[in-house]
Amino acid sequence: MATQRIMFTEWLPDQPSVTGALVDAKNVIPSAVGYRPFPQAKVYGSNAPEQLNSVVSAKFATQTDLFAGSATALYQFDGVNFDNISTSSRIITNIERTSNVVTITTSTAHGYTASETVTVKADTNTGINGDFVIASTPTTTTFTYAQTGADIVSVADTGRVVRDSYNADQWKFTQFGNTLLATDNDSKVQAYTVNSSVSFENVSADAPVAKFITTVRDFVVVADVGGVANKVQWSDINDETNWTSGATSQSDYQIVPDGGNIQGIAGGEFGIIFLEKSIVRMSYIGSPLFFQFDTIARNIGCVTSGSIAQYGALSFFLSEDGFYSTDGNVITPIGTQKVDKYFYEHLQASNLETMSAAIDPVNKLVVWNYPKATGGRELLVYSWELQRWTRVETDVNYVSYSATSSITLEALDAFGTVDTLPASMDSNVWIGGLTTLKGVRGTNIISFSGPNATAEIVTPDIEAGNNSIVTLARPQIDNGSSTVKVASRKELNDTITFSASATTSSEGRASLRSSGRFHRLSVTPTGSWTTAIGVDVDITPRGTR
Repeated sequence: MATQRIMFTEWLPDQPSVTGALVDAKNVIPSAVGYRPFPQAKVYGSNAPEQLNSVVSAKFATQTDLFAGSATALYQFDGVNFDNISTSSRIITNIERTSNVVTITTSTAHGYTASETVTVKADTNTGINGDFVIASTPTTTTFTYAQTGADIVSVADTGRVVRDSYNADQWKFTQFGNTLLATDNDSKVQAYTVNSSVSFENVSADAPVAKFITTVRDFVVVADVGGVANKVQWSDINDETNWTSGATSQSDYQIVPDGGNIQGIAGGEFGIIFLEKSIVRMSYIGSPLFFQFDTIARNIGCVTSGSIAQYGALSFFLSEDGFYSTDGNVITPIGTQKVDKYFYEHLQASNLETMSAAIDPVNKLVVWNYPKATGGRELLVYSWELQRWTRVETDVNYVSYSATSSITLEALDAFGTVDTLPASMDSNVWIGGLTTLKGVRGTNIISFSGPNATAEIVTPDIEAGNNSIVTLARPQIDNGSSTVKVASRKELNDTITFSASATTSSEGRASLRSSGRFHRLSVTPTGSWTTAIGVDVDITPRGTR
């Protein structure tokens, strides 16, 4: 009998099972040695009024605000309530109903006119709520509408009035100073100033309608502008409200002639424009041209904006032949001979546009959420420091990374009991301003902060002569135990069938009995484990008859 130690090395699904690479690394995070657990997705707070498609945060000084977008609205989430702060949304301060006429007072000038339809959502006097046609606007902060009902003496109230809704394809965001800017390919660039705004509004009258947005040096840059899919436009320097070109403005635009449609943009000291068939760098050079555009890759492009993620100087994206990273100078393949073939074999290509990508800054990971051909969704996880991949099963629709607003002990009630909170009491999730991996699932914001997801690590095929028997496995799991299964076969083209699971004893041993030429083990760490390192296998050569 001999003992073989199988280290949990790199997961390379594009390689054969006998090369020494793992066959599967599910629901885990790459580590320098072995793998660490990936946390479950947990609901963060209450339900939004409708299905969400994005989540983002804005931070300025000590204030951190969390926002979510849907097809029709933009919301601010305080950890308890989703407040509709779409354009022309106004805060209610007072209500009154006299002789079947309701008068609403707002905290700021509403800008409404008679005959417009608004949605009223008072918090206390809910009987006045609903959709109504404005009858009159006696002052800049009051308006009236008809509603049959008993008189209500003028009284203070809270809540919102919403006039407009969006038709958002997918929200994109960037922060410029203390202002969060958003584009949806339907409305003018939207702006919300942290600590002062009550709603998103057009950043200016001359602001463009665009699909993508980022910040490059001291400029706000948008792309796919006004239906021109290869147009890039930028604001005046240090002024997100000025989009008009002229002698006193550095605002201008550029048509990128080579590479097809723009698929997304990334910002920083320079901009990176991802087109269908090329990658272009956008560098500030001053007057009179302001920006210089250099093609850094031709015939390598981006297939969907949802695949783009940026951290520091690195941007990551999906091309027709797989995953790449770029620092603005060099394009580097990161999935070649590793996961590119696996990804395209498992992708539901008809829903590629639902793909999303995010950075997990704590674990230094890029996470791609994509639709599977067999149904459902999966996360592909890449450690740019270790250059290793894993995969995660998920039911999350969209991933993002954002900071959280501070949550008081009193506000924790909205998240559940001590036993059902989405994260432990000492988790970074409850500390305002710290950036973590988040996402949306239906009407909920979610946080990847729950208990360990159920992991599975499948070893490469090992052999000890033409015929052998596996009798014992001892997984090397820090601070936990595990269950083990084995699959044995005589030829590589035989069907792979795993045995029933064997639970390790208090000494970390799992008894097995399986014969064949090629053996692979499936190890599922259990308990509060921290690192899965490898597995020792007792394997004995046997004769053949």
